[in-house]
Amino acid sequence: MIIDFHTHPEFKNLKEKYSPDEFVKGMDIGGIDISCVFGCDQSDAGSCPPWQDKKQIAVPINISDEELATFCNKFPKRLIGITSIDPRRYKPEHKVERAD
Repeated sequence: MIIDFHTHPEFKNLKEKYSPDEFVKGMDIGGIDISCVFGCDQSDAGSCPPWQDKKQIAVPINISDEELATFCNKFPKRLIGITSIDPRRYKPEHKVERAD
């Protein structure tokens, strides 16, 4: 069994993300059985978060926990969602309590 422990839902371009079906198809091509899929909590990262700086990354990857859960629930035996918490957000401990 091959497990990819660090993946993210990716964007095809600035407006369109890969679907769970496309994501799992890529896993199949790569021989991956299970992927641990991380969200990206960068919503409160300041006036110019890394995902908006085109010098750092060309496409935003901000994914909410709810969106990640919907994504992973399509293939619950193959996709394991893992929350992401930006420690710079206002009261990050509230998100930790919610994820518990």
